[in-house]
Amino acid sequence: MDEGFNETSAFTGYQLRFSSNGAISAQRGNSTTNGTWSSQKNAAELIIDFNTENILDELDEDWKVVSISITKIRLQDIDNGIVESTLTLAKL
Repeated sequence: MDEGFNETSAFTGYQLRFSSNGAISAQRGNSTTNGTWSSQKNAAELIIDFNTENILDELDEDWKVVSISITKIRLQDIDNGIVESTLTLAKL
């Protein structure tokens, strides 16, 4: 959800791969976009940066980690105490 709009369908088919060296790749079909990720505040915050002008730009945020399980991580973009966006990543 981004400011009340469900943008899930825009990300259909993407697979994200997080590497331990801070690299992230987003693959959809034969297309791959690379970026970086890092964590801060004792892993309570996840920062994603694809530095691109496509839909993946929507992921370029400082995300607060809301919950983590073996198969899912739930993140929120919070600005001045207001939840702007929610992102859920599921393990395949």
